[in-house]
Amino acid sequence: MRAAGYHRYAREFLGAYESFVQHDSGFTPVPYFLVGHAIELAFKSYLVARGNKKEVLKKGLGHHLIKSLNKAEREGIGSFVSITETEKALIASIDAYYHEKNLEYFERLDLIVEPAKLPSLNELGEVARKLIVALEPAVMNAATSGKIGPDGLPCS
Repeated sequence: MRAAGYHRYAREFLGAYESFVQHDSGFTPVPYFLVGHAIELAFKSYLVARGNKKEVLKKGLGHHLIKSLNKAEREGIGSFVSITETEKALIASIDAYYHEKNLEYFERLDLIVEPAKLPSLNELGEVARKLIVALEPAVMNAATSGKIGPDGLPCS
């Protein structure tokens, strides 16, 4: 999949999250999964735009949000979006559940009993939106010109 495809899916998962949270029906891990997936795909859209191959993303990063964040930082994501220490802590706190698929398969019954262990859903949604909006120009640039450099300009 190309960078623009990852970015499109990131936007769509964010949209699904936003639609879901409009209908408060009590605690469920579903919106946490949706926003976590939006964050994962946002990072991967940037990494693909930088020229990373699917195999690197799959085997090297898997579904780890912090690994994806760290790799994106090493590859210059800071030129497009400033990710604060507070935002990194939010991403880390959801990653502990997200990368092990605990939000998808409900393996962690303690989350149902004590959802307070999870980070603020609204704050996570804001982080996802911030990433998706800020990365769109770089990702779309890669869609038309091939891979991008850390400055967002085309490179070979």
